[in-house]
Amino acid sequence: MEEIDYFKGVSNQEFIDYYKVDLYSRMQITLYTYPNEMTEEDPGPWEHLNRCQGILYEYLYNT
Repeated sequence: MEEIDYFKGVSNQEFIDYYKVDLYSRMQITLYTYPNEMTEEDPGPWEHLNRCQGILYEYLYNT
């Protein structure tokens, strides 16, 4: 495995160790929006959900 050009001077092992720390770190949810917050203010998500539901219904009905 070759070193990534953007990270010249960083060895493969250092790169792997960095991502291992990230991998085993405690996960935190950031910028989470509850479903009711998403749909109450803007009708856009409802339109999207209804359109997707219609597409799924058509697919299931026709197969």
